[in-house]
Amino acid sequence: MTTPVNTQGAARLSDIVAFDIDLPEGWYPMPLRAEPSADAWPADFAERLASEPAAGARLREQLAALQLRLRSMGDPYLTAAVYIPAPESGQASCVLGFKALPLTEVGSPNEFQASLENDAAVQLPGRRVRDVLAWAGDTALGPLVGANNLIEHRNPGDAEGAIEERTIFGLYPVGAAQMVQFIFSTHDLAAFENMSQQTQDLVQTLQVTLGPPVELGPPAQLGEPA
Repeated sequence: MTTPVNTQGAARLSDIVAFDIDLPEGWYPMPLRAEPSADAWPADFAERLASEPAAGARLREQLAALQLRLRSMGDPYLTAAVYIPAPESGQASCVLGFKALPLTEVGSPNEFQASLENDAAVQLPGRRVRDVLAWAGDTALGPLVGANNLIEHRNPGDAEGAIEERTIFGLYPVGAAQMVQFIFSTHDLAAFENMSQQTQDLVQTLQVTLGPPVELGPPAQLGEPA
């Protein structure tokens, strides 16, 4: 998957102009652009993937809902993929959204890790973060920060809530003015043997194309108004 990104220059750093990831077996790109082929994708793809009509109908409904939710973010730089290891179940087991973000917005790896760890302290109505485990390491491309969250979603009055497992990564290519953020989300807690490791393995397939270094000159001197 080749993804164009939103570039914002930083002095002596290079913009990420495109990046690729290698999707393993069971993962499929999800189109988000507002175009007829993307609009028809949930129905067409579910029909091709699931041979049993009832499973195909369930999968079509879920893919359409996921696509609508991601499109509603209104982010033209977001790229998505879905994990469907068992099409005949009629269920997508995990959704991935990823994009490049300027370092001026997300900060250093240490700052990004601190923000992930702080998620446990941010409780919203109907949403409770039950557990956060964050870590950092190095890859061939650059520093990597990751976190695993367990989040309980419960509407007022509901006796039980739904549990979401989420992994979030920030990979900082050396010399780049942006990092690439990945967010994986699943409500199927049996989808992975080890979600943290398996999603990190996918993240580490990232390949980036860098533009020329950006050099920022001194501020312009304004003359006296005429």
